Amino acid sequence: MNQKTAILLGGTGLTGSLLLNRLIADDSYASIKLFSRKASGNTSPKIEEFIGDVLQLEQFKDDFTADEVFCCVGTTSSKTKD
Repeated sequence: MNQKTAILLGGTGLTGSLLLNRLIADDSYASIKLFSRKASGNTSPKIEEFIGDVLQLEQFKDDFTADEVFCCVGTTSSKTKD
């Protein structure tokens, strides 16, 4: 079986961290490229972290290759004005 590489945008929030744990546990993924504004603190050997502004992906263009992309970028209602 060919193992896949996943890109996860925003893997440190509530939804993203849950998805990250599922991707780590899934044997069909050999590696996970995690793009986030802060470090995840996860020590899985499957994870390669890229820290920065995930809304400015130009800075990551050389590393932005994978079989699948998951986007969990967002905010909570407590951080929005309306």
